[in-house]
Amino acid sequence: MAKDALGLVGTTVEGRYVVRSACAAGGFGVVYRCDDVRGGQIALKVMKVAPDTPPDRHADLITAWTNEVVLFSKARHPNIVKIHDFGVTSLDDRFHPWIALEWLEGRTLKEEMRSDGHASGGRAACLERLRPLFLALEALHGADPPVAHRDVKPQNVMVLADTLKLLDFGLAKGMNVGDAAGTGDTRTVRLGGVAAVTYGYAAPEQLRDKRTGPWTDVYALGLVVTEFLTGRRAYAPPPPDLTDAEKYLHYVGEATSERRPTPRKFDVDVGTWEAILLSAVSLSPKDRPPSAGALLSLLEGGLQAEVPAPTPEPEPAPPPPAPVPDLPPTFGPVEPQPAPFVAPPGPGLLGRRRLAVALAAALVGSGAVGGVIVSNPEQPAEPGPDEARPRDPDPPRDSGPDPQGLPPTPIAQRLDRPDSGAPIIVAPASTSTHSTGSVSHPALHPAGRRPPHAPVVAAAGPAPGVADTPTSPAPPAERPPVAAPNPPDTSSPRPDTPPVRARPYPTLDPSWE
Repeated sequence: MAKDALGLVGTTVEGRYVVRSACAAGGFGVVYRCDDVRGGQIALKVMKVAPDTPPDRHADLITAWTNEVVLFSKARHPNIVKIHDFGVTSLDDRFHPWIALEWLEGRTLKEEMRSDGHASGGRAACLERLRPLFLALEALHGADPPVAHRDVKPQNVMVLADTLKLLDFGLAKGMNVGDAAGTGDTRTVRLGGVAAVTYGYAAPEQLRDKRTGPWTDVYALGLVVTEFLTGRRAYAPPPPDLTDAEKYLHYVGEATSERRPTPRKFDVDVGTWEAILLSAVSLSPKDRPPSAGALLSLLEGGLQAEVPAPTPEPEPAPPPPAPVPDLPPTFGPVEPQPAPFVAPPGPGLLGRRRLAVALAAALVGSGAVGGVIVSNPEQPAEPGPDEARPRDPDPPRDSGPDPQGLPPTPIAQRLDRPDSGAPIIVAPASTSTHSTGSVSHPALHPAGRRPPHAPVVAAAGPAPGVADTPTSPAPPAERPPVAAPNPPDTSSPRPDTPPVRARPYPTLDPSWE
């Protein structure tokens, strides 16, 4: 229990708040626990006024206190303590301003930070714990007009079950239009010649009586984060035997030292946060983040930049195939299967060849053609090896003596093969059973096969000098001889014998070969 410096325990303030006990005391006031006659409990904070304060200065303090209370009464945020009432009470012929606040059960952030293991969670735990404090200050900095708390420290933060709440608005300041960091000079409120600041968390501009604002709260936040991570005060405390003036100079030296109050000062590595906190406690307010919300964003971004990317989970293996059930064997009659269907041969190459051979055999066997099948009847006799083979426009006759005394050329003619140059001889078969001649198919002739484009003709009459020995009597042919398609040649030496030209047989399709 704190000391009752103002002697208010057991009294009733303003006829409403019954003072039960003193809870805390500081250089500027005392906090009491009171019962509200309307119900519930409240925290009553009463400002202390030094006995030697001049009357005119006393009035200025009361006016400033009232104005700041009005500012904070408009700030509605879950992480800011609620203000129920405020006023001025007279004690010992002096007026003391007071504020009635909501009563909070818990402990201060300072008490929690003194406990062991508060910083064991590292930066993530620090950010999670102090986030409500950042949000409360951002609500003040973003108000219209903005408000600066100017007394941010662990003692002014109450730790509840699941959150934090910002306390103590005694040094709060409402900003004017155009107020910016580093512009103009503003004397800090002093009580009895002493600066109205908390030395251990004061910014350089507060100790030098310069303009203060939200940037002053950013500086104090940087000191609180450093203390949370390291477990040590950012400013080294002075020796206990120093005077107030000497203590003031000690803290001025700490706040303006080239060795900035960051975790590196205590050999604690905080990664990317070191540069962020270094900017928050910069000597020049212009180099700091402009508000508590801006500082929070920087700390969150620095923490996320160092989080390793999550390792993608391997794709699950496909499920095994379903087992095939073991079915019992079945016995029964086997049904006959139909035979596969085979398409009959169409009129292709083989069918057309057989058709041609059958037609030729039918013509000869019936006696309709009295001769043999020959090719190229207009081709001259076979030339010698050293002799060229010119084509004679007038082919030789099949009958009559040769001018050189050679016997007449048999009815057999040459069948040239354009592809090889060798003739194919088609001659009457001596074993023919017909008196009209024999048929020689190129596929059966020993001299070779018929060329694909060679025309096939039939010559009339029996072959000279070839005996025809029929094995059985046959009726004579009733059909007249085939007439030549061309008129008889008058230049023939034998006009009495009508020349017979071969009738052309239909040319076979080359595709048969």
